[in-house]
Amino acid sequence: MNVPSKPTFDFQELQQAVDAARPIVENVDEARDRVSNDIKNLEAYLKGLGLEVAFRYSLGKALVEPEDDNGAQQYSIEEYGGASGQIEEESLAWDLDKTGKFRLLYELDRWDGCVNYDAYPAGPYFWDEKTLVREVKPLIETGFETRKRMYKHLPEFVRKFAKSMCADPNQDHLLGDDEIPF
Repeated sequence: MNVPSKPTFDFQELQQAVDAARPIVENVDEARDRVSNDIKNLEAYLKGLGLEVAFRYSLGKALVEPEDDNGAQQYSIEEYGGASGQIEEESLAWDLDKTGKFRLLYELDRWDGCVNYDAYPAGPYFWDEKTLVREVKPLIETGFETRKRMYKHLPEFVRKFAKSMCADPNQDHLLGDDEIPF
């Protein structure tokens, strides 16, 4: 990438914003490569271990606001304690891909559903299993925005994966105090 000379602006707030942004925007290609290489290296490491144990790490469910909603969903939640819409769940997984090879996968599940914050302890999310649409692909093959978003979750994914296999109570504490997800 050809880096232009440092720009100078009369508007001081703009100068400060550009100065703060320069290290990020001038190195975006290198950052993209680091993220992608770490994902490739983690997948290669897990493959090299020969781990053929399926594991899924959910990042949790969320009600997704439609693009053309204009705040109606948020209004419904604030006024009535709930709203209908699509429920999404993103997950990282170590599982078989469609070719039958274990890969580091990104999963996105979507359902028609609703959120009801007054439905304790059963809620707040409710979804219709018959409406499930699942997208699964190797993480490295997702768009960069998805890889970048999932990148920060990889350390916890590794800790939870290891904890799910840990049988030695003397080592379990090394991985953190959280419960093993079932």
